[in-house]
Amino acid sequence: MHLPAVLERQEIVSGRGPNELTLSNQHRWGAPLEEMTRRTLTQFQSDAARRVVLEGTWSLVPAGSDTPSLTRNVLFTQTASPTSYDDQVQAMSRNVGRLADDIASALAR
Repeated sequence: MHLPAVLERQEIVSGRGPNELTLSNQHRWGAPLEEMTRRTLTQFQSDAARRVVLEGTWSLVPAGSDTPSLTRNVLFTQTASPTSYDDQVQAMSRNVGRLADDIASALAR
């Protein structure tokens, strides 16, 4: 996994316009972003109860602001065989699709 160098910094980076980025003077990542992302994704697996769970929070932050205009908690669960990689990958894909649908739906409002 690789994140663009512009995002791999201690400060949280936001898009301010089509060709402009802003670094927050007040908000920092608790650890390197790439490391946190990798650690989060490695926990995205099926459990003994045959569930693939995607749980988290996403926020919409307007350009030029450090304050979210919308924050949502999500919990998506799919059933998958713990012995079938195909089932697990399909369940993960469905959960990521549901996350994308949730974000797109909120943006459309």
